[in-house]
Amino acid sequence: MAATTPPVHVDAPPAGPIRYGLFNAARIVDLDVHARTGGVEFEPDTCGIARLYTAECPPTAQDAKTLTDLSPIVTAQPFVAYASVLCSPVGRTPQEQQRRAVARLMAGEQTQAEHALWDGGGVGAAPALTLMGATVVASTLTTFGARLAALEAAFYAAYGYQGTIHINTAAEGAAAFGNMIVRPDTPDIPGHLVTPIGSVWSFGAGYLTTGPANVAATPGSVWAFMTGGVTVWRSADIGTPPPDQTFNRTTNQMVALAEREYVIAPDCPTVFAIELPLEAP
Repeated sequence: MAATTPPVHVDAPPAGPIRYGLFNAARIVDLDVHARTGGVEFEPDTCGIARLYTAECPPTAQDAKTLTDLSPIVTAQPFVAYASVLCSPVGRTPQEQQRRAVARLMAGEQTQAEHALWDGGGVGAAPALTLMGATVVASTLTTFGARLAALEAAFYAAYGYQGTIHINTAAEGAAAFGNMIVRPDTPDIPGHLVTPIGSVWSFGAGYLTTGPANVAATPGSVWAFMTGGVTVWRSADIGTPPPDQTFNRTTNQMVALAEREYVIAPDCPTVFAIELPLEAP
């Protein structure tokens, strides 16, 4: 039976929660206005390891101590995530179209941030996991859980704080099958998924599957990187240029833009990587 009346226009359904990803695993802080074009730099305090030496008497019988320099300064370059709505100027107010652009940005900016952290996102974002000279963990083990444990063991031999595992969302099933995902019931790390020993999972739809130097993964596998804690600096406000500045008079179309500046970096340049199978053995 053919419809005799047109559809009734109603408000769009409200958005649900943002998916689990980098924004759950990382610290999110406001980006200084001067860093929006120049990025940030810092001297990491979390790098390096402690050592042992003999406690013998007299002191002249003790081993010499090995002294190490400070860790190199970490520099992180900015990038911009944006979303747009291209539409007719008739029937919708500029404010409504700006609201829609902001909603579109909030829905997709985490994916773009993950892409930028993985390999620079094609916009020169740095540091990028695939380009940080990660140490590749060698292992003859074949299961997802055993190889992941080898990654954690290698990483924690060089880094003493809670680590973060970056991996494409496609690996979530293999990680769950291997009992490598735990949701801790603690107020200290709300919203985190962790491994049995407490490493934070960052499952990212924007992460790729490539490895160090962007080498392709073996079919049926993905690469995982492990870093220290990650900080996401982003502008507290979302930029929405006035529609009269973006109106295209040639095509008579309104362009609503929403954009936000980002800088992302691990707290230490210590990075390890391993290739993990996606299927159960």
